Parts: sequence; structure tokens; C-alpha cells
Amino acid sequence: MKKWMESGLYIQVAAVMLVVYYGFISGLVAAETKIAEFEGKIEEKYRQTAVDNYLSNFSTHEEYWIRLDNGKSFELTASLYESINRGEKVKLVQMNAGTMIFKQ
Repeated sequence: MKKWMESGLYIQVAAVMLVVYYGFISGLVAAETKIAEFEGKIEEKYRQTAVDNYLSNFSTHEEYWIRLDNGKSFELTASLYESINRGEKVKLVQMNAGTMIFKQ
């Protein structure tokens, strides 16, 4: 009888842990799929040279930026920067995986 009680207890603990781990994992997935959307007309496109300092080793790289008519600025990849023009109406979708642009 004692063995049956112990095995039942182990099964209950395993079921509770399964529920806890499911909630934890689903919470991580929800955090990874955070999405922000912005719409507007491209008011300005500009490039900026940024200086990196890693352990006193300086290097530069180009950053590509746009500013929408609502005043928000966004950094883009070079290919996205080249694919859009000033004055176009766009919708930006930012996720943890990257940025997408939809022309409207």
C-alpha cells in the first residue's frame, strides 16, 4: 500500500511541475513575440557614422535611419533603407527578430 501512495504522490508532483513548466515556457514564447507597429509618412532619411569602442579598439560603421512624420526615428538595415523613398507612406513592424516595412 505504501508503494501505491508514493507512486501516486510522484505522479501528482510530476503533474504540478508539468503545469508550472508549461506556464513558464509559454510566457517566454509570448515575450519573444513582442510586436510594435508604427505608421506614417517618411519625413527624412539619413545615414550616420557611429564609432565603436571595444577595449580601446576603435572602429566605425554606418547606421541607416528614417524619421516618420510623427517624430519617431528608427534604425534600419541597409537593404530596407535603400528600398524606401522619402515621402512614402509606410507601416513599420518591429519584432525581436527584426523589422519589416509595408508600403501603403
